[in-house]
Amino acid sequence: MAGQATATSWSGYSLPLPLDPWSMPGCTLLVAPELVFHLATGTTGWDAGYAEFTAPFTVATIGLPVALQWLVLSPTTLDFALSRRHDLVLQ
Repeated sequence: MAGQATATSWSGYSLPLPLDPWSMPGCTLLVAPELVFHLATGTTGWDAGYAEFTAPFTVATIGLPVALQWLVLSPTTLDFALSRRHDLVLQ
């Protein structure tokens, strides 16, 4: 999930938003998910647990502060976890 680093709310909810009511106990939404993308990670070797993504860079996005958060799902156990918030600036 990606969103503006300056966002303090999403869809009427204040951030950070505990996700316990949505059957995700212990998980907290830290980023307003304005952009959601799905990626499969590698399962063996150097690719285990990693995924690559590219963003559409344009002149308009240069200097834009962006926050990222990952929702990780396990297809074998159906467990899930949310990552910490990662802030960056597009350049």
